[in-house]
Amino acid sequence: MLQSISSRSVRHRHRLKCSAFALGDSSQSRLLPARCFSASSPPVPISVQLDYYMGPQFSGLAVALDEGIYADRGLSPTFMPTCPPGLEALRVRSAVRGGEAVVGVTEQNILIDCLHDSPSLDVSAVSGMFRESPLQLLSLKGGSPQKGAKIGCHDDTVALVERLLPEADVISVPRATKLDLLLDGQIDSVQIYSTTELSTILKSHPELSSSLVSTPFSSYGAELGYGQVIFAPNEFLTNPEHSATIEKFLDATYEGWRMSLLNPSAAIGSIKRVCDRLGLDEEGHTHYPRDDDALLQEIVENCNDLVVETKEGHMLGVLDETRFNSATAYLSHPTPPPPPPSPP
Repeated sequence: MLQSISSRSVRHRHRLKCSAFALGDSSQSRLLPARCFSASSPPVPISVQLDYYMGPQFSGLAVALDEGIYADRGLSPTFMPTCPPGLEALRVRSAVRGGEAVVGVTEQNILIDCLHDSPSLDVSAVSGMFRESPLQLLSLKGGSPQKGAKIGCHDDTVALVERLLPEADVISVPRATKLDLLLDGQIDSVQIYSTTELSTILKSHPELSSSLVSTPFSSYGAELGYGQVIFAPNEFLTNPEHSATIEKFLDATYEGWRMSLLNPSAAIGSIKRVCDRLGLDEEGHTHYPRDDDALLQEIVENCNDLVVETKEGHMLGVLDETRFNSATAYLSHPTPPPPPPSPP
């Protein structure tokens, strides 16, 4: 049975309202004290599992790490190795054995699918960085995929696209080279993220701008809820020590996003430095070039636009309970229920 977020997930993020972020005041780089813990206290470790390559999609986290905001909150985050699509919740659950706090990031549709198949993962969403899912299908044939079209998707999205387009030939493709497969004509459409890959392909192939068609999954009737959901093991949300650590992590992360919103060009420098510092496997992807600052800023601004939509009062990252649970209900029923029997 999938949990709604009313009893655990939402309340965790809502407790952070006491440390709200005031958007729009560029003169104030930090709203909370530079040190929120005793100088003699050792930093508290927390592991973080991302669902994608460290880059502009995680601008807020990169800024928080590069600017020392996590350290200012008394945290020492470790970013776990690059994760294959769909295994984020499993990685987080496995990391619990170390006894330290751990959080993960993934799309709401992926998280709900994982919990549907493996309830024992026992994690809950505590925040959403993007109010809308950036999932889209990109086609080169001047229209939406037709019957028999070959569509390339990540492993964790194949079943969803099969549900949306049952007459298409949906296959799993490597996320690092999927754009090349589309451009080479090996597939007719490909799963992309509007925040990153769409800007990249339009910039690198301007001659294709008139023939490329990008269609949001919502146009096919999908209700995917939030993108880039932050989640944590349920037992940590009721453990005072771990719960406080996760609150500090969220607090620092959204201060990082606030700084990204105020100065996206400066965020690019943080992203590059953090990528070099972490040295995570980028799988040779072509989703965005690190040497094109103008394109990187466009991508950061795309992400910023989705982040600011999560604003409630002065807070970023707040999950709307009704919206989250409505998407969960849609995602938890992979096929329409059968019609009621005809009366005798």
